[in-house]
Amino acid sequence: MRYVGICILFLISLTAYSQSVAHELSLDKVLDTLSLRSPATATQQLSCQNEILRFKNYKKGYLPSVSLSLSPISFNRSLRVLQNPIDGSYSYVEDYSNNSGVGITVNQKVLATGGQLSFNSSLNYLNEFSQKRSSFSSTPFSFGYSQQLFGGRKINKLEREIEYAKNELVVKDFCSSISQIQQQALGLYMQAMLSQMQVEFTRQTLARNDTLLQIGEAKLKGSHITEYEFRQIELQKLNAQYAYENALRKHNDTRRSLCAYLGIDFVENLAVQVPVFDLPLALETSVIEHYVQ
Repeated sequence: MRYVGICILFLISLTAYSQSVAHELSLDKVLDTLSLRSPATATQQLSCQNEILRFKNYKKGYLPSVSLSLSPISFNRSLRVLQNPIDGSYSYVEDYSNNSGVGITVNQKVLATGGQLSFNSSLNYLNEFSQKRSSFSSTPFSFGYSQQLFGGRKINKLEREIEYAKNELVVKDFCSSISQIQQQALGLYMQAMLSQMQVEFTRQTLARNDTLLQIGEAKLKGSHITEYEFRQIELQKLNAQYAYENALRKHNDTRRSLCAYLGIDFVENLAVQVPVFDLPLALETSVIEHYVQ
């Protein structure tokens, strides 16, 4: 039983220690990792991928396309009116047949002119049931070329330039969007960091006012201060308490906003690291002239 109690105490202390250890967020992690995995980045990435796929489909339009047509059964049984060319009389003739066919077509869009070159080949089979005979007909190959009569080449050239320019613009817009997302994440990070510093400042102020209140109580008992002066110290302590609670509420709001924007879960012990700003106090004129030149 003693060992069981020791294990329970160890687990309780380990849980309390894990809760006391703060989950820290660094500026590098926010900008280089979390902001690139945020929902806003995922939205921009999907939009960019759709535009890139559309551009790829446009380029695939200049590749040869092969289509196969197959008509295995085309059954017909009907009566047709035919006129005799000699005496001009009419008679009904039964059409009882099946027509089958297969064909292949290859289309190729010409890059230079924008026209379309086509190659066709087909084979047909006719089976006449009433006459009990069959026949074949085929087109071994046929070539064709189609293009707009006026301005086709110019329109094709302008279309290609527009599509390539739109593709370059999509990539630049994506990079610009990622930069704006990182700037937004930086702003939320700085707000959380400032609110965290404000919480620490108001906590220290509250601790000092607690000490002053205790000293004031001792002086009031010794008749060294008046009741009015003691109430002023107590009011100052209440103001410090209100400032601390307000700063704590604002800090929770800024941390929640940062976590929501980055798409991560919010924890109560989330802490924001204060980055080390290694900035010079003054800039040398020679260094500035070197970079300008």
